[in-house]
Amino acid sequence: MDKILVIIPSFNGEKIVTRTLESLKAQTFQKFDILIVDNASTDGTPEKIKLLVDRDKYYSEKITVDKQETNTGFAHAVNIGLKKATSENYLGCLLLNQDSYCEQDVLSNGFRFLHDKTIGSCSPIVLYPDGRVWSMGAKVLSPRELILGLHFGVAVNDQKGKKPDPALPAEYEVDSLAGCAMFISTPAIRKTGLFDERFFMYAEDSDYSVRLKKMGFRLICFTNSAVIHDTNDSGVNLRSRASRKKYQRFMSSQIRYLWKHHRATSMIWTLKLPLILTHEYITRRKKS
Repeated sequence: MDKILVIIPSFNGEKIVTRTLESLKAQTFQKFDILIVDNASTDGTPEKIKLLVDRDKYYSEKITVDKQETNTGFAHAVNIGLKKATSENYLGCLLLNQDSYCEQDVLSNGFRFLHDKTIGSCSPIVLYPDGRVWSMGAKVLSPRELILGLHFGVAVNDQKGKKPDPALPAEYEVDSLAGCAMFISTPAIRKTGLFDERFFMYAEDSDYSVRLKKMGFRLICFTNSAVIHDTNDSGVNLRSRASRKKYQRFMSSQIRYLWKHHRATSMIWTLKLPLILTHEYITRRKKS
């Protein structure tokens, strides 16, 4: 099947998912279907999507909703889509966050890379709403860098916080790609397998990127279109239960990644956590 499956994991996204879907409706390339995997939202997200489907023939022909009874995490939701993409012989898929929306040519540009058998995954530039770079691929940190540095995570987004350089090449190879806007070819899924569901959220994309490269696939960032990721990367608010839970999951995912790929490094990095967290807190305070 010469089509793409767009996989959108959703959780309490009633106020933002419409914008994401509207950006897909506006794509110049329309050979795709949309699978929304809802992780037991409690804010009316499934009802909002049903309303869109009932009112608009375009959405009724494009969208399938898989409503989960419990929130089992981002990786599990993605895997529901990856299984559908492989079983129904899609050319590939696009993982897209509910808080991310696409410029009009994202799908057309990603589609052409899916035909290259050497490329396992690709992504457009990912921008903040104000036009600064959120990610242009990421560098996966080596054990040496993690041991000697004070890095908050296992990967660092390239050019984060900067304005895009107009002299950038049209495409280039990277270590890792962000799961908020990640094309993956079906042959690569079949060879590499599914996402590791032990990662509830965070670091699952770094893990999958590393696995793709181990299988011999290239990862490409293309720069002629962008996805807007509506996030502010705010610091942890210890008074907010949701914020504390988010950062607990983030840190546990980093440790899980290191334990999986660099076991000795994980023990050293965990011992350094108080220092790392203090450094991260001070850095974010200076930026805010």
